[in-house]
Amino acid sequence: MFLMKRLDPITRDSTAVQMAREPPTLKVSVPALCYTLQNNLQFVAASHLGAELLQLLYQTKTLSTAILGVIILRKWLRCNQWVALCVLVVGVVVAQSSQGGGSSVNKGSITIGVAAALGVSMCSGFASVYLEKILKGDKTSIWVRNVQLCLFSIPLQFLAIYQRDWEKVQANGW
Repeated sequence: MFLMKRLDPITRDSTAVQMAREPPTLKVSVPALCYTLQNNLQFVAASHLGAELLQLLYQTKTLSTAILGVIILRKWLRCNQWVALCVLVVGVVVAQSSQGGGSSVNKGSITIGVAAALGVSMCSGFASVYLEKILKGDKTSIWVRNVQLCLFSIPLQFLAIYQRDWEKVQANGW
């Protein structure tokens, strides 16, 4: 606190000082974990599903974000907004299925692929809504929150690389 009083007003409000005195920084670890999990689940889904089915399932993130927004943020959607969401989902399903013509080739277990793709959708929706709740709940700059997200995400992603692809990294480099 003594140091904070001695700094001039410009330095006192700098991003580094703000991050150092920010005790609720750990709140950002939740969306960082979700985004890291989402990135890794995308690779799992892509290795088990064809592009068409993967893209179709990935579009469910809009619906999951809306539902989680209602639950977590206690936002109420009017009837016409729910109808619009349903029309959007039906439109995406029709558009994706009309493009395919049955040429989609599943590359692995469809159950694992579908579960991973739906996990991507849920992680994306939850992380977005939770981050919105964090950003609306305090006065911390969005730039500071982005740096905090990065500081949590990088070690988590290195852990995922070490667990899954470390031999490839050692053999071929980054």
